[in-house]
Amino acid sequence: HWTVGGVKMSKSIGNVVAPAAMVATANGDADALRYFLLREGGLTDDADFSERGIARRVNADLADTFGNLLSRVCSPAMLPSPPALPAPPRDGAATDDDAALRAVVEATAQEVGRRYEAGDTAAALEAVMAMLREGNRYFA
Repeated sequence: HWTVGGVKMSKSIGNVVAPAAMVATANGDADALRYFLLREGGLTDDADFSERGIARRVNADLADTFGNLLSRVCSPAMLPSPPALPAPPRDGAATDDDAALRAVVEATAQEVGRRYEAGDTAAALEAVMAMLREGNRYFA
């Protein structure tokens, strides 16, 4: 169930949030709102809806974690004089860090599949966020 201020949404109480108002709460970004609903909502636990909650989740996951990784990966290529990439090892072997990140990505793919099959989108998205945090550490 969705709650507002810890109280279950109810038409009789009058604390139901209209979908159009919810999009407005997410600064008109329906995708950000969808992400919040999938990430915070669940089939087994109650989730609290609030403007602050939307901003917190979107900023923490999408802007900070995902945006930071995107910036780390893409921004060097956007520079007027992109830095030279380090040469790969002559033997073509991955470093320990490379292998660790690859293992995280592969495990995440399996975990996300299991979580979606179980209808647990919040846990599936948390697994993706954990993988993105590992990517940020790798590229730091």
